[in-house]
Amino acid sequence: MRSTLAGVATGTPDGGVAIVRISGPQARELAESLLGETILGALPEPRVLGLRTLADPASPGEQILVAWMPGPRSFTGEDVVELHVHAGERNVARVLEQVLAAGAVAAGPGDFSRRAFEHGRLSLDQVEGIAALIGARTQAALDQAKRLVAGELGREVELLRAALERLRIELEANLDFPEDVSSADERRW
Repeated sequence: MRSTLAGVATGTPDGGVAIVRISGPQARELAESLLGETILGALPEPRVLGLRTLADPASPGEQILVAWMPGPRSFTGEDVVELHVHAGERNVARVLEQVLAAGAVAAGPGDFSRRAFEHGRLSLDQVEGIAALIGARTQAALDQAKRLVAGELGREVELLRAALERLRIELEANLDFPEDVSSADERRW
């Protein structure tokens, strides 16, 4: 069985809110084990943020927002739960430690994007665009990365591939059936 990953999905844990992402076959069960029971159930409806209480004896009553996204309609193409927690390096680390203690495996850099690629949710150029977006140091680099993430390169390559395929077909037809080539076809060459 494939492992369930967990990691911080936001850039830095020192803002107002940080997102701890859980992705994989056990995402739902792991998240439910960390949340206090409510009349509404542990997880909200899919793709709806729900206010829940984190079941943490070290921080009783801490409220968080939870998003449940069943696969394949999630970023990674797998079941995903995102815990939107109060930021702060120590608090975010504590929540992530809880998720890992519940059975998740720590996600490395790019692991969520890799799974999105493996499940066909992103193309390779889009995954590379995400890495470029994260590492962008100039406005030009940021703009280029955004174009990659948006799939511009993939669309350009697909247009070129289709044009080359048409040329290949025409070339093979001319080689196999030269007597059927019209004078209009000859002028194009």
